[in-house]
Amino acid sequence: MLADEYRARPSGIVADILLGLLVIVLAVVVPNSIAVTDLQNAASVVLSIVILATSVGVRRIAPGFALAGAWVSALLWMVSLNDVIPAQLGILAVLASAAHHGSRRTLVMSGVSVVGGTLVGLWYLLVIQSWVGGLLATDIGRLPPRAVTFGVLVGGVFAVPWLIGLVARFVRLSRERRRQADAADAIAAEATKVADVEAARVALARDVHDIVGHSLAVIVAQADSVRFRGEGDVDAVRASVDTIAETARRALHEVRQVLEQTGPAPDAVVDTLDLHRLIDDVAAARPGVIVARARDDLAVPPGEPGVALYRATQELLTNALRHGDTDAPITVTLTSDAEGMQVTVDNAIGSVPPSTARSGTGLAGIAERLEAVGGALVIDRGGSRMVVTARIPLVTGRMDA
Repeated sequence: MLADEYRARPSGIVADILLGLLVIVLAVVVPNSIAVTDLQNAASVVLSIVILATSVGVRRIAPGFALAGAWVSALLWMVSLNDVIPAQLGILAVLASAAHHGSRRTLVMSGVSVVGGTLVGLWYLLVIQSWVGGLLATDIGRLPPRAVTFGVLVGGVFAVPWLIGLVARFVRLSRERRRQADAADAIAAEATKVADVEAARVALARDVHDIVGHSLAVIVAQADSVRFRGEGDVDAVRASVDTIAETARRALHEVRQVLEQTGPAPDAVVDTLDLHRLIDDVAAARPGVIVARARDDLAVPPGEPGVALYRATQELLTNALRHGDTDAPITVTLTSDAEGMQVTVDNAIGSVPPSTARSGTGLAGIAERLEAVGGALVIDRGGSRMVVTARIPLVTGRMDA
């Protein structure tokens, strides 16, 4: 995250480098009591300042390294036995950044450093008789009560920047979690939108397939039946032509409703009469269709279960007309009991059996549709016949008189 921030705002790197250089400037320019007694002492002072300046400069991008550097700088300074100087306030910036930007391990180590730094710093100030010694007794062996107060103040000097960094850390993490949650919500919303579009596409393809496929199958069956009419059977031919025209008009109307959505969808007006008329139209279009109803007053339930059964019946009849043996009878059975309602279509298998591989259309689509309302599609291919049963649950009631 910090690397991204640096890339977005290069001025952050410049500011950190300048703050590190400020440590060196304070050590050189601000009057202090640095005493250089020998070469070793001078090396300790110089290394301490350089390491501290480096730690301040990299404290945000490498907080763990900066924290270790601050300790090394402090130890080198204590080796020189020099009094504290303003430049060493840079240690506080390192502590704050360790709490803000560091890993969990660095955060813990920075907290330990606050306690350890307080104890070591207080001890060092007493040993060298620092310029703050006026606040302490000169006898190290007998510390007065005000020394405790001074120790608390020294601890506060270390603790306050660390606590500020800790609060900033919690604020940053909270913002990151909020951004992640917003991003996750945006991804979920986009996924939902894509899923809705795909569901609409599948539903559209399924409805068009059911409407057009069934209508064309009925039209083909009626057209084929005309060839077997006697030359003098004009009324039967006209009836077949009327059925073809009515089927085509109905299909065109339903497809327009599906595509344009200018009126109620075909699913919304499915009722018991629609289901019975659907079966009767096929029986009239194709000789040899045997319809068996347990009762003439079987009622199709309203809503999605009824729609699913209607579309299932439509697809089963279409498959029987399109793929079944044209010379063999088709049996359509409509039954109902306390648990549900079912339609069974039994036909001889033709040369090209229906496919169930594709999802969304055909038998696979019907199975999905029935399962969505708690129903089921049972396919039984036995010998030369195919028996398919579509079932929906909890069908009760009778047709209104």
